[in-house]
Amino acid sequence: LEVWPTGISTIVKSDASSMVNTELIENLPPGNDLTDIPMSCSFTRGDGFVVFTNLYYRSDMDADERALTEYLVSLALMQPYIRTSRDLVNMAGYYPMGDWVGVVSEPGQRTFSIDLSDADDVYFVLNSDSFVFKLTVEGPGDIEENITGRTPISMAFPGVEDGTWTVTVAGTAEHSPYRVPFALTVGIKTDTQEMV
Repeated sequence: LEVWPTGISTIVKSDASSMVNTELIENLPPGNDLTDIPMSCSFTRGDGFVVFTNLYYRSDMDADERALTEYLVSLALMQPYIRTSRDLVNMAGYYPMGDWVGVVSEPGQRTFSIDLSDADDVYFVLNSDSFVFKLTVEGPGDIEENITGRTPISMAFPGVEDGTWTVTVAGTAEHSPYRVPFALTVGIKTDTQEMV
């Protein structure tokens, strides 16, 4: 999963399989240091967003290459929605912790595991081009909530425990037969941030 720091962001081969839930790297020869093989580089420039990649489109792409290419295209397309989601997170009083992008169609879904520690309150924003999605969030303890609606969709969870959150974004009948990109932004608030 790609988290967006300020400046240039890169994806290396060791990250790719977790981003697209596939094994892109299993057939590389022994001795390769997978953490240092760049697959893409991205950054903002003015009002735009640039993605450079060493992947190229060809007619016989396998499922892994197609999934990663779809991710990179979605990443560029979703930048306006990520900026809006971050603004919504900030306006709600949270710090934007990270962004995830994906593509769903009906009846498809994408599930993300997000480890959060030192967060007292958590805020999720799902954003896209005004389609109807179902957002399901499961967190530490007995947290489980879902909302179906038109984006942007937000959920706030005050007073949470450290742990892994499972977030599922599902397409609805409105999407069929389209593949619709989306952006998920996670905001956190800690006691330290509240005292400042």
